[in-house]
Amino acid sequence: MDILKHGLKSTEVHSQPDLRSDILGYLDNGECFHGYYTEGNDWVTVIDEETEIHIGRGSLFPCDPKTFPNEDIHARLRLPHKKEMFGNHFLRSVGLKRFLLDTQSLNRAQCNFDLDSLCSWRNVHGQDDFDWVLYQSSTPTDDTGPDFDHTLRNATGKYVFIESSAPRRLFDAAWLQSPIIEAIGQLIYCFRFWYHMYGTSTGRLDVYQALETFVPGNLMWSVTGDHGNAWLQGQVALESAQNYSIIISGFVGNGYLGDIAIDDVSLSDGYCDVKPPSASRSDVSNSTLSRDKIEMAHKRSDAHFQLTVHGMRGCHGRLVT
Repeated sequence: MDILKHGLKSTEVHSQPDLRSDILGYLDNGECFHGYYTEGNDWVTVIDEETEIHIGRGSLFPCDPKTFPNEDIHARLRLPHKKEMFGNHFLRSVGLKRFLLDTQSLNRAQCNFDLDSLCSWRNVHGQDDFDWVLYQSSTPTDDTGPDFDHTLRNATGKYVFIESSAPRRLFDAAWLQSPIIEAIGQLIYCFRFWYHMYGTSTGRLDVYQALETFVPGNLMWSVTGDHGNAWLQGQVALESAQNYSIIISGFVGNGYLGDIAIDDVSLSDGYCDVKPPSASRSDVSNSTLSRDKIEMAHKRSDAHFQLTVHGMRGCHGRLVT
């Protein structure tokens, strides 16, 4: 699919999915990049070896599906200048960008962290105390944390964890937030993940369902303390008539032997019993939705996935607009 060659200005690359965030630079060529897009969002997230950056969806066109994406977007960035940032006539006319977008796994908040990224998840800034860290092999402190990830079960696999050593203090919290999950009728989804809570001073791990900007939201699942040196499965059913996101919150316990790790997060259709049962903070019950209603909801979702930007149609899955 050919890119349109007319454009009003360079494409701004932002530090956050917010027009008020810092402009890191400008893209002014028609190369293809791989980015992450969540249905209903106005922003595409691009992750390379350096950092996570964000580009407005309206500035992008789809690539030809046979095009191999450029993995180093920073090599193509022009640094911002005052004239470009604030002037009305200094942004020269260039071609719009082409992007390969990955929606299927991201729309279901799925991630195994093995591509050196948080996928569509992000650390929440400004409202918690510190961040989840992408890691592999054993955590820096002995007698706490996993020795390997859950997906590959070896030292090369990745996971995310919270470091409970100094300067962390008791009850410090780190929030990891999913992309927006679009509500389709009253469908129930099952959020599954694997967690590792090992150490004599392990704190608490919570899962919240956050509606709109209300964070961290409603507590749906919670476990506390040392659960041994093992990966354990957690799951909880989520239901909402409104769009929502999922927030995983790790709390520091009373000491440095309290690393908490997460791996293999996913969201799938249908009800599931809370696992472990003692973690339940939810009142979601098994739904009586018929298969016909679920299939009709999926058809509506698929049709929405086929919506296009500037009249161009993308294919469901790997390449969309």
